Amino acid sequence: MPLYELFAVAKPALGKAAIGSMMKAVASKVMEQGGVVTDLRSYGERKLAYDIRQPNVRFAKASMWQINFAANPKMLSELDHTLRVDERMLRWLVLKRLPYTPLPSPYSVARTAENVAGTLAKQQQAALKPWLQFPLMVLVHFPPGPQTNPPGRLPRMHS
Repeated sequence: MPLYELFAVAKPALGKAAIGSMMKAVASKVMEQGGVVTDLRSYGERKLAYDIRQPNVRFAKASMWQINFAANPKMLSELDHTLRVDERMLRWLVLKRLPYTPLPSPYSVARTAENVAGTLAKQQQAALKPWLQFPLMVLVHFPPGPQTNPPGRLPRMHS
């Protein structure tokens, strides 16, 4: 069964009991069809980014809640019908979630970093070994100080 996330926006000032009854209705619909509810969250009443307009009414605030569940994809149309019939609902969105992949533990990340650092250090040492066998000789030529040439004579070449 795929994982789904339902995010719902309901009319404001409904109260905790009304929000709870809507969440219970959705959760029971999911469980009747053999689904499993994995998470329930209520975000309370929030100010909206833009007003939601319905005939003769504008909503600047709304009650928001979320339900995560695993269910048969055929059940989504029945869930949509349940939400559409409820007059307290303003908007809702059902998203298919990706399977959960846990993050690696900090210990394993540190261990991997140590292994990579050790490998890189060995590679750098191996790359430097041919150069270490033969010392480099650096010849530096410093020209003599300022020259004073008599007029009409070319400068003297140093060898």
